[in-house]
Amino acid sequence: MPNEQIAFINLDMAKLALTLASHKQLTSSEALVLIGYGSYVDGNLSTAVDRKSVANRLNIKSVDTVSRALCEFEKLGILTSKPRNGRSSIRIFNLTDIQSTNDQSTDIQTTPDQYSDDTRLIISHLYNNNNNSTNAVDSEEVKTGIIEDQKPKVEVDPEDVEEIANLYSRNVKRVDSTRNRGKGHLKKLLTKHSKYDLLESIQNYSLECEETEEKFRRGIGNFFGKERDYEGYLPKNYQSPAEPEPEEESTGLSIEEIEAIEQKIENGE
Repeated sequence: MPNEQIAFINLDMAKLALTLASHKQLTSSEALVLIGYGSYVDGNLSTAVDRKSVANRLNIKSVDTVSRALCEFEKLGILTSKPRNGRSSIRIFNLTDIQSTNDQSTDIQTTPDQYSDDTRLIISHLYNNNNNSTNAVDSEEVKTGIIEDQKPKVEVDPEDVEEIANLYSRNVKRVDSTRNRGKGHLKKLLTKHSKYDLLESIQNYSLECEETEEKFRRGIGNFFGKERDYEGYLPKNYQSPAEPEPEEESTGLSIEEIEAIEQKIENGE
């Protein structure tokens, strides 16, 4: 079950998650992720929480599960993401439009007295539904702890390719002869990695090469090419460089001068 710390969630998001799961618009794991974000959002249904925190709160083994869920939320029109340089994106959820098209009862009470019970009921229903699906999934289809519901694979969105390539041009290398080759690599990589992971790999690399002259930075075709430089910058692999230890302030005195002062102190001068 999810960690006990998920004691409060946005009930509207939880009810919508259950509805979309029952209508097969979201898988059980995706609905769980929607609930997870519902435990972080503010009054405007926005949050800057990182994906790893959401995965940990829900006891989900892989951040990739959260990344795929975010892609589905965007396709359904219930999520807008605003990237921030070097930090987690701001996620803004919009439930109004989709609630009007999925206005069917989920047998969940909405009175304040029932809030905590409803929360547990929704989470328990989805979590058990997710776990029960393992009985019907072949072991070859369970990857890094992620249970994939049976649904057709979605083709790569050309706009995602453009968005990633444009971010690379803005943050890393503006004049890049490898751009077209890089976009070709991205079409393949987006079948294995989420758009968000690839965007964050660029953010991480751009921060690391800030002091490097642009002409010496990797082109996008090489960064995402056969040497797979990007892998070291994916969120699950990347570690920010440790900040250098502050240097001790210099006194401006030579060793001889310091020794002379110490000698005077010893002599009581």
